This record gives sequence, structure tokens and C-alpha cells, in this order.
Amino acid sequence: MPRVENLYNYISKTIIGRLATPVDELRALYNAILDAGPGDHVEIGCLWGGTAIVAAVIKEQFNLPGHVYTIDPMAGGWWDTQDPAVKLQPTPGRVLDNFVRFNVAHRISVIRCKSHPWPLPSDIHPVSIFIDGDHEYRGVKVDAQMVKKLGAKIIAFHDYDSIHMGVKQALDEEFPCPEWLENGTVRTLKVYRHV
Repeated sequence: MPRVENLYNYISKTIIGRLATPVDELRALYNAILDAGPGDHVEIGCLWGGTAIVAAVIKEQFNLPGHVYTIDPMAGGWWDTQDPAVKLQPTPGRVLDNFVRFNVAHRISVIRCKSHPWPLPSDIHPVSIFIDGDHEYRGVKVDAQMVKKLGAKIIAFHDYDSIHMGVKQALDEEFPCPEWLENGTVRTLKVYRHV
């Protein structure tokens, strides 16, 4: 699908910071968001805002109703240091500048807090969720348990690999389960579909 490669290249060249998801994983996430259809998309973890931009662009390109919410306290971890890949420190201002730069700021809301307790109002029912926030076992497990109850069609997790053993262990314990089937794994991106 050339559209994904073009989008990947455009974002990679234009974003302040970097798009932290490789093109093959981005293609899988792109297809999962499209597959989920109309409705809201929620992300846990923001960094430079690259995947939130992708989700908003998909909503725009395909005239899909729905809003993008990105949940991140924007403090600690990457937020307190220079990103070694780009030798620049992420800041909330740079993330918002990225949303403006790609003309999707009207489609994205930043929720500056932790993901638990769940910070979004009960009337927001996401159809797709992408989790790339806490990489420690307990945080991932709590996120997985929480988002499985939200009624989404698709849940995707990033960094399911031997480097991030907390992510791997939590997902191996939480999935598969009768309501969720694995919909594919591309490199470190693992996607589940509600049945």
C-alpha cells in the first residue's frame, strides 16, 4: 500500500523529533485503525505525537468520524532527557507544534496524565487503541486489563519483544482470551481484535 510509505516518509521528514514506529509496523497500525472504522482512537504514550498524527490523517483521508486522544503525563522518562535518535528533548510544546504542522490539531486532544485510573469520560468509546506508554510489567498489565473493557474493536501494543520483557510477559498473561483474538504481529507491534 504505497499510501502508507508516502505518509511514513512525509511524517519522518517533517516531524519535529521522529516517528518512532518503523514503516512495516506503521502499515499494520494504519490497517488496524482503518479496520476499526468510524469512531474515536485512543493512544497511551505520545512521545513526539507521530502515531497520533497518523491516526488523525487516516480519519481525515477516509472521512471517518472520530477524534484522537493521546494520554501521556509528558513528564519522566523520555520527557526528561534528550532523545538520542534525534538529539532533541521532547516537550509538550513540540508535540503540539507537530499536530499543527500536519494540520490535525483539531482532531487530536492531549490528555496530560497517567492512563490509570482511566482519565477519559465514560461517554468516550474508542474503536481503536494503541498502547506504547509504560513498558514495565505492572503498568502494561493494568493498561491491558483496563482497555479490554472499553468496547474497542482493535487494541494494538508496541514493543512486544525480548528487550521489553514487561510488555511481553503482561500480554502473554492477558491474551489470548475468549473475547480477543490475535490479529497479527509485525516486528514488535501486536494487534488484537475483539470477537
